[in-house]
Formats: sequence, structure tokens, C-alpha cells
Amino acid sequence: FDQTCVGIINGDVPLLDRVKYAHPIIRFGYKKNHDVVASNVHIMQDHDGSFFTKFLLTSFGQKAEVTIKGNHAGFVTNALAAASAAHALNVSLPDIACGLERYQGHDGRFQIK
Repeated sequence: FDQTCVGIINGDVPLLDRVKYAHPIIRFGYKKNHDVVASNVHIMQDHDGSFFTKFLLTSFGQKAEVTIKGNHAGFVTNALAAASAAHALNVSLPDIACGLERYQGHDGRFQIK
């Protein structure tokens, strides 16, 4: 990819997915035909009560198991967008997975009450 001319879109949003683009596009989402995909998503609770989400990240055919902090599908969507941007910048999948797992988040975001 020419890193200056790549669009990154959520392919699960019909309005964005139907558009024809003049430049290369990286589509991410849950559909298997996208370039960057999350599958086998499981939100789990640790012994200390904290939540984490496990999923299989597939990026242009390569696969990595990823565990991120958080209890909401929005975290996975954000992780897919970040993974897409990293791929466009030629970051390796193992480094992408490591970076996603190191994300700490912000206190109070998606907190269960």
C-alpha cells in the first residue's frame, strides 16, 4: 500500500461498505470477507472481577489470538481499526497483537454499574 493514500473503513457499516473508492481500502469488521476480521469473540471475567475480551484476529490471511482488557464489543471494533492502520504502516501481526494487548484503556469506560 501507498501509506499516504489508504482508506480504513468499518466494512460492517453498510453505508461505508457500498461506496466505491478511488484509492486502496482496508475493510475491517466481523464479516469474513474483510481484510481485518475479529472472530470467536468472547467476553470473560477474571478471578479479580475485571473483564477481558479474547478474539481471533485475522489480518490479510494471517491469524493471531488476542486478549484485550474490557467488556464491550466496541473495544474489539477499535482494536480492528488500530490493527488496520498498523497493517497499512507495515507493522507485523505479532507486533500488532502485542500492542493491542498492552492497551490499558481509561478508568470508568464501559464500566458495569
